[in-house]
Amino acid sequence: MAIKPAIVVSAFNRPASLQRLLHSLQQAVYSLPAVPLVISIDQSASSAVEQMATAFEWPHGEKKIITHQQHLGLKAHILACGDLSAHYDAIIVLEDDLVVSPWFYEYALQALDAYAQDEGIAGISLYNYEVAENGLRPFKAIDDGSDVYFMQVASSWGQVWTQRQWSDFRAWLATHETLDFNLPLPGYLRDWGEHSWKKHFIHYLVHSNTYFVFPRLSLSTNFEEPGTNSDRNGRYQSSLQLHQKSYQFKGLARSEAVYDAWFEITPQCLNKLNPALAGYSYTVDLYSTKNLWQITTEYLLSLRERTQNAALSFDARLTPPEANVVLNLSGKSIALHRIADVLINATAVSIKKEIDPAPDFSVVIPVVSFQPDDLLGTLRSVDLQKQRADCVIACAKGLAPQIEALISGLPINTIIVKAAEGTPHDILLYLGLKQARQAMITWMRPGTLLSKDAFNTAENIFYNYNHISWIRGINESCNSEAEYSRVRTLPYRLVRSEVYDRLSKNTLDITTELQFFRKSSIENCLPKEFTQFSFFFELISGYEQHVAVIKLGQTQHNIKSSLINPAEQQALLARYAHFKHKVRLSSALINLILKTPPFNDGAWQWYLPVLRHFPDVLRFDAKHNTFYLSRY
Repeated sequence: MAIKPAIVVSAFNRPASLQRLLHSLQQAVYSLPAVPLVISIDQSASSAVEQMATAFEWPHGEKKIITHQQHLGLKAHILACGDLSAHYDAIIVLEDDLVVSPWFYEYALQALDAYAQDEGIAGISLYNYEVAENGLRPFKAIDDGSDVYFMQVASSWGQVWTQRQWSDFRAWLATHETLDFNLPLPGYLRDWGEHSWKKHFIHYLVHSNTYFVFPRLSLSTNFEEPGTNSDRNGRYQSSLQLHQKSYQFKGLARSEAVYDAWFEITPQCLNKLNPALAGYSYTVDLYSTKNLWQITTEYLLSLRERTQNAALSFDARLTPPEANVVLNLSGKSIALHRIADVLINATAVSIKKEIDPAPDFSVVIPVVSFQPDDLLGTLRSVDLQKQRADCVIACAKGLAPQIEALISGLPINTIIVKAAEGTPHDILLYLGLKQARQAMITWMRPGTLLSKDAFNTAENIFYNYNHISWIRGINESCNSEAEYSRVRTLPYRLVRSEVYDRLSKNTLDITTELQFFRKSSIENCLPKEFTQFSFFFELISGYEQHVAVIKLGQTQHNIKSSLINPAEQQALLARYAHFKHKVRLSSALINLILKTPPFNDGAWQWYLPVLRHFPDVLRFDAKHNTFYLSRY
C-alpha cells in the first residue's frame, strides 16, 4: 500500500516567511485526493503567526494547527514535529524559512515508494547541497546515472521521515544524549549549539551506519532569514526543480554516489568507479579535514602535504575533486599514501598544522628590521585564531635567515618573500600583497596583535554580506554589547567626501593595517607606483569601507596626512577634487547647529551619517552570534 505523508510546518515568529512557505505549498501539485497539513507554532510574544495560520485556506485536505503554550526552542520543537509521525504513514517536515518546488510532494511519494522499506535509509531529503557544511566548499555529488545520492548528513531544510525511521532515531537518542567524539564524527558538529537537533541525527547516522537520501536537484530550499538560529542570509540556497520529471532511483547498495558525514565519497564507490584503488585499504580525505589519529586504514587518499612515496596520484583541478580520481587524471595533487608516510612532525603544534582545515586568510607582514619579540607576538596572535592562515612575510634577503630560524618551530603556514637590501616598507607591503593567495586578506606590522576572534568576525561578515569587500574595526575595547552600542562611530566612518575634508585638515588616517579585504578588492587596487597613500585612495575610489563595531586588534602604527609635505598634500587635493562634497546652504546651517551644545551629542551622531551617505556600520548581535547592518 502506498505511503501517504502528511505535511508538518514548524513555525515560530516569522509571519512573512511562513506566508511565503504556505503559498508555495498551496501552489504545489498533489496527486492524492487528501493531503493533511499540520502547522506547529512554538510559543512567542507575538500572535501574528497564529493569526496567519488560522486564516490560511488549505484546499488539499485537513488543516490542523498546534500552538505550544511554552517556548520549546528549535531542537525540542523539531523533535515534537517528528513525533507526529506516530499519527501518519510518514511526515514531510518544513521549517518556516523554506520554499518548496511545485513537485516536492510527488518526489516525496516516489522516494518513499523506493526507500521506505530500506533499513539502511534513515530519512529522505527534499534539499540538495551545493555548498558543503564541512569547510563551506562547493559540493556536487558524482554522477552515477541516478537522480539521488546518499550521505551520512541529516537534512534540516525539508525532510521526510516514516514512522519506522523516526521511532528508530528516537529510541537511539534516549540513550545517546551527548555526542561521542570517540566515534569518527566531523569537527564542524562541535560548533553547533545546544539548539541543534541535526548534530544528534548525524551522530545517529554514523553510529548506526545509515544514510539520508538526497535529490540532485532541490525540491526545497531555504532563505535563512534572520531568526533565532539562522544568520547566514542565503549561503546554502539551492536551485529548485521547477518542471516535472521522471525520477530514476538507485538502491544504496548499487549507488556509486555515497558520501560520509564529511561530504567525502566512500572508498566503496571509488573502487567501483576506478578499480585501480580496489586493492587498497584507505580513507578518503579530499577536503583535508579528518582527524588523522582517528584513521584506522593503512592508506589515506588526500591533498595533504606528504612524502614522495605515493602508491597512486592524480590531478586535482577538476570539480568535484573525486572526478579526478574517477577519470584517472594524471597528476601529483591528490595522492594515495600510507598513513605512516604522511608528513606529520613529532611536535603537537605540527600535528595541529596537519589536521586543521585549509586556510582562508592571508596575513601579510612587512619586516623592515628584525625585532624578534614583536614578530613572534604578531605570529602568535595569528595562531590563536580559530581559522588557519598563510603568513606572507616580506623582508630583505639579509633578514630571511634570522626570520626562518625564528619561525621554524611555529605551527603556522609561512611564505617568505625576499627583496633587495634596503627595500622600503611600502614596497615590502606591495610584494607581500602580491603573494597573498587566500580569499580574505589583512596586513600587519610586527608588534601588531589580532583580537582573539578577529578572523571569525571577518569570516562572519564576508560570508553573510556579499556586497562588502572592505572592513575595519574600532579602537575601543568594550566588555559588553551595551558598551559597544555606545561607541561613537563617526571618527571611523569614511566616504570619499569625508576623505577630502579630512585630507584638507591634515586629520586623514590612511592606514589600512588590521583591516580586512576580499582578495578581489586587493587585486584591483595595487597601483604600479605603490605607496600606502596610493593604495588607500585606490581602495576608497572603488570600494565602500564598512566599520564593524568591534575591536579587531591592537596597533600603535598610524599614518596620517600630516606626514605629507604641503606640496604633496595640495597635489592630492587637486587630484581628488571630485571627492569634494558640495554642501548646500541648508545643510551647512544644520551642520553648524548640530555641532553646538546641546545638539552635538546624539543629534550629530544621527544626522551626519544621513548627510554624508556613510555606509551602514556592522553591529554585533550577541544573542544570535552574528552582525547586522545599522545606519547609526
